[in-house]
Amino acid sequence: MSLRTHFLWVLGLMVAVCASAQDAAQGIKDTSVVNGLVVNSITGQPLKKAFVIAQRTTEVRGVAGRSSGAQVAQTAADGRFMLTLSPGRYSLRVTRNGYLDQGYSQAHSAAAPNTLTLAPGQQVTDLVFKLVHHRCRGHFRTACRPARRLRSQGDVV
Repeated sequence: MSLRTHFLWVLGLMVAVCASAQDAAQGIKDTSVVNGLVVNSITGQPLKKAFVIAQRTTEVRGVAGRSSGAQVAQTAADGRFMLTLSPGRYSLRVTRNGYLDQGYSQAHSAAAPNTLTLAPGQQVTDLVFKLVHHRCRGHFRTACRPARRLRSQGDVV
């Protein structure tokens, strides 16, 4: 191989590597980031080991549907989570053992969750999910009292 051919081959390789790096940087710039916190609705304490599930939604003829893939993040000890998603529309849901599931912008567990729409490069940093303990099904704080045991029978009241 001549010096000129070798030089052109190396130059072509360098151009390909630079183009690939630019495509990768563009891909990173186009992704969206969702950060948030999951807490107990009564105490405000952070909930660790809760699962935040992002399900991409589609719309066909005005009817919302869901795609097959979902992305999941687990909260850390401080209740925080982070999801890196492609731009689009998502249904977010948080689930944890002992608590009622909650969706994004869902007023209460029986209401339908809203859809979160993400633009390329968008960062959502202020999401807070307040999960209701399964014993706290009422709408008032008085509906949630810690379980007490009757000393004589050992039953939970």
